[in-house]
Amino acid sequence: TAATVSWDAVDGALQYLVYIRRRTFEDNWTMFRTEENRLVLTGLSANAIYNMQVRTICGSDTSAITGKTIQTPNMPRGETPSIYTVRANQGRFFDTGGQAGGYSDNEHYVYRIIPPDGGRVDLRFTSFITEEELDKLTIYDGLNLSRSPNLGTFSGANSPGNILSTGNGLTLVFESDNRTTAAGWTAFWRSADG
Repeated sequence: TAATVSWDAVDGALQYLVYIRRRTFEDNWTMFRTEENRLVLTGLSANAIYNMQVRTICGSDTSAITGKTIQTPNMPRGETPSIYTVRANQGRFFDTGGQAGGYSDNEHYVYRIIPPDGGRVDLRFTSFITEEELDKLTIYDGLNLSRSPNLGTFSGANSPGNILSTGNGLTLVFESDNRTTAAGWTAFWRSADG
């Protein structure tokens, strides 16, 4: 998915620094430099919320950062899901609405957790609620969906609880239908052996 973002031009601007990251999934910002007051962003996930910040460079002077939120359009069901791979020894896993909101309709993504220290993944859900039977989170013990054991498919208030992988990775697949959403989930994970 691609999006064209723009902002008000600043007199005397030599360049703009544009920072973008997907809300709730990415801790690090990706930076772009442009001389125009618009930018085409490619490789974005469908039906996702991104935080964007812009800083103006005028000679040796820079402006304060201004920001806004953008949302990409829904992806038609049946298309290839977005894939996120996180390589860290600990982290948090929220639905796309983050801590404060629920997920959206028509989501389909794959989330892989791989601790770089080689440890097993200890994943703990502290809250979980989706639309019963229609918005589902499936968890696989490994990184290959066709060969990894399915640890369960969860929906409604049926929380995954605590999950411990047998190897160095977990894969989570979430799909929501085109109507009715819920609060989603909050989970934390760490490398169990690191």
